[in-house]
Amino acid sequence: MNQPLPEELAAASGQWCASIALDLQRRRGGTRLVGCEHEGPLYVQKPFYPEGPDCAHVYLLHPPGGMVSGDSLEVDIRLGEQARALLTTPGAARAYRARRCGTRQYQRTSLHLERQAGVEWFPLDTIVYDGAEVSIDTRVHLAGGAHCALWEVTCLGLPASGAPFRSGSCRQRYRVYHEGVPVFVEGFDLNDDNRERMAGAAALQAQPVYGFFLLGPLVAGDGAEVLARLREVVEADVAHQFSITRLGDYYVGRYLGDSAERARAQFSHWWQLLRPALCGRPACPPRIWLT
Repeated sequence: MNQPLPEELAAASGQWCASIALDLQRRRGGTRLVGCEHEGPLYVQKPFYPEGPDCAHVYLLHPPGGMVSGDSLEVDIRLGEQARALLTTPGAARAYRARRCGTRQYQRTSLHLERQAGVEWFPLDTIVYDGAEVSIDTRVHLAGGAHCALWEVTCLGLPASGAPFRSGSCRQRYRVYHEGVPVFVEGFDLNDDNRERMAGAAALQAQPVYGFFLLGPLVAGDGAEVLARLREVVEADVAHQFSITRLGDYYVGRYLGDSAERARAQFSHWWQLLRPALCGRPACPPRIWLT
């Protein structure tokens, strides 16, 4: 008799754990995906090269499309010396309502870059359904000369469908290290005990969508002039609040409002303006964003 596969056992128990480890290395012909190990429904197809062999575009696929109680997603991405890659997802991630037992859903992402490597990590938004109990942790480790462009957009509930995030919890941690030194540390913890306070003027202001954009290190050019250009493309109003500033050698942008699409569009504008100075080439949006 055939023994059940691990993912079959997980599904039968109501839990589905998935992991993937990608190894991208610089070879004579450009950046190549030399290693891909996965378990469960988390994998990638072949890399694409819309801007030539030096930069691989990789789409991370998660067919279930979301996490329920007990689910765990583990993503580990490594780029060797001088390797360059842009990674994204074909759809939004979803954290569904937890079971009555309150078992958490976990998503952990780790990116490790060796010297002179570059990564652009642009997942589509994360939707946290009412009643979810989700923990999301992302860590980025940059060696000397490495650089990154990152964003994260989170939508609490489905406000357009009349399903706001009224109960449950959402914990997020985002850390970026350069040669072992933390250069960006972000934390967010919304739960039933602090929900009213987090909706206040000093926090979410009752808005369901928030996000940040990070790019660097970038030392070239006049920082004040670059910031002025970045702020010129912002079209903020009462429903959509944007800000961008420079912290050391990094540009950090933020969004608070009611539209994940609007957040990603603005972050994409900033990326297109900054990318030539970051890695010496114009922006090349992934084709999957247009489908």
